[in-house]
Formats: sequence, structure tokens, C-alpha cells
Amino acid sequence: MRYQSKIAVVGSINMDLIALCDTLPRLGETVIGKSFAQAPGGKGANQAVAAARLGGKVKMIGCVGNAFGADLLDSLQQSGVDTAHVSQIQDTSSGLAAINVDKDGNNTLIYIPGANLLVTPQVVEDNEATIAESDILVLQFEIPPDTVSRAVEIAHKHRIPVVLNPSPYHALDKSLYSMVDYLIPNEIEGAAIAGVEHANLHNIVTALLKSGVKNVIMTIGEKGALYSDGQGIHHQPAYKVKALDTTAAGDAFLGAFALAISSGERMPQAVAFATKVSALSVQKVGAQPSLPSLADVQNFVL
Repeated sequence: MRYQSKIAVVGSINMDLIALCDTLPRLGETVIGKSFAQAPGGKGANQAVAAARLGGKVKMIGCVGNAFGADLLDSLQQSGVDTAHVSQIQDTSSGLAAINVDKDGNNTLIYIPGANLLVTPQVVEDNEATIAESDILVLQFEIPPDTVSRAVEIAHKHRIPVVLNPSPYHALDKSLYSMVDYLIPNEIEGAAIAGVEHANLHNIVTALLKSGVKNVIMTIGEKGALYSDGQGIHHQPAYKVKALDTTAAGDAFLGAFALAISSGERMPQAVAFATKVSALSVQKVGAQPSLPSLADVQNFVL
């Protein structure tokens, strides 16, 4: 299937500073790194690039600063993302993420928002027309929660489906969840939103559905994903691959899912496609450098 839907992404744009090491440092410990890499990232930008490389017509709404700003914009543009609605703010830094990655692909991350804090509700309101003409809106929480809330309201007003990735977790007014068409948390975020502890995964999904969300797709790492499509809760297994860096796995999944579902795929097919894209992404180091093209996905074999 050819994917060409129009996607608006409101979210973060970061530069990732990546240290590769055998083991992650414990509290107070220094470890010797194996190598260092610098790569464009940010959940919003990653999701935008993921969808664009797969064929989507993506418009990014966000902010960058002086430091790394030009490089971040160039990276988005090279991947086919429209950056006309990204503002470059003087006298501030772009968002930064300091990431440590061990030999098994596990990572720790410190996120410094920088210019992403300037993606205010007013920015969303100024770009209402862009959201209104899209087929789907993609959101995450590396920008102020009030901005996410306003974007959900505007999309709902124009009957534009909303995909919300509640990461990193922030509390959202419960009334807004009924305006979210596709909620895509991991199991920790899902449990926090549902307000349950030590529940099994099916119970978390059930609790999320009771909160008013129309559809839930919960990513569960190497076990794949659980999703609801109105016909019960289903499991999509993950592909068994050698992970080098899991940093952008969730963003790859989300961008691919948003593109597929807004292009007319049914839920099972969209989740399966997103799972394959995610599996490809963990086999390379870096966030945006790891995101595959549609040809990569079509040629993917185990």
C-alpha cells in the first residue's frame, strides 16, 4: 500500500548527544565509553521523520534555538518534512538529550527542553489552519502539557483524528481523553494514566478504554504491542532482531502507525506495519538516522 496522508506533528525537536558504552553507569560510577555520536532527535521530530520517510506529507510545528537550530531544520527538510511552521528562537538553545546506550541497546536519557518550552498554546492557535487541513494530528509530551491540551481541543473542533504518545508522562485533564482517537503509551505510562498499579497488561488497556479513549495501542518492548480495535484486546508480537539502540523505537512505531491508520489501513495492519518499522529502527544507532524508508520496510526479512 502507498502511504500519502497529510500529517501534522506538534512537538519537540532536539539534538541527541549519544555515548555508547558496554554498561550503563550506576550512581556515582564512571565508565569508559566506546564512542560518541551526535544526531538529530526529539520525539516530535522523530515521529515526523518516521512518517515522512515512509511517504507521508508531514508538517512539523515546533521551535528550535540558536545552538544546533540550523542543523535540526536541515535534517527535517532532508527527510521530506515541511518546516515552514517551525520557529527559530534567538537567545535560547534548542532542545538537547544526553543519551547513554549500552551494548544491549538499553539506554538512559536526560532531556533538556530548551526552545521546546516555547511551543506554547499560542503557537498551536497560530497554526490552527495547518492542523485543520491535515488527515491526522500527532502529539507527545516533550512540549508543555497546556500546549498538548490546546492542540487536542483544536483537532477535535475540526474533527481531525488525534494520536497521543503520552511520553514523558504528564497528567492530562480526564475530559480530554475522550477527544483522543489513538492513545499510544508504553506499559509504565499506560498504568500511570489508568491509575492502576501491579495490574496485568490487559487490565491496563481495559482501564484506559474506560477513561474514554477510543483506541489504545500499548507498546510493550520486546514483547510487541497490545491493542484494542473494538473487537477485544489483541497482541502483536515483536520481530526478533539484534537491538543496537532502542532510543527511537517508540517514535518509529508511532510515526508509522499514524501514517498507516490515516492512509486507510485497519488497526491490525497498521499495528503490524508499525511493529516492523520499529524493529528496523533498533538495528541502527541514533534516533533519526535509524528511521527506515518505505523501501527498507518492504525489503525487510528475518
